[in-house]
Amino acid sequence: MIEPAAMPAPGGAATSQDADRDGVGDAGDLCPGTPAGYPVDAAGCALDGDGDGVSDGADRCPRTRPSFGARYEPVDSTGCSVYDEKREPRSPYSLPLG
Repeated sequence: MIEPAAMPAPGGAATSQDADRDGVGDAGDLCPGTPAGYPVDAAGCALDGDGDGVSDGADRCPRTRPSFGARYEPVDSTGCSVYDEKREPRSPYSLPLG
């Protein structure tokens, strides 16, 4: 498992060594251009803690099940279940937090 990278200081200036300011130097950054404030792994790629295909920084439902295969919940761009509740209720794990 790749460990999360250290977060840069808020408001830190971008440099040629870490252009996207994700805490991972450009030389080792496999995902340059990570959105500001997204948690990243040691390779500079955005984390996806629940495995649903939506990065943690954009995930409004961070406890959905992985979306690989038909038996798992498909999610929208915010990481929330796209099941039609009239036909199939959402699992409690796919409800937005807060």
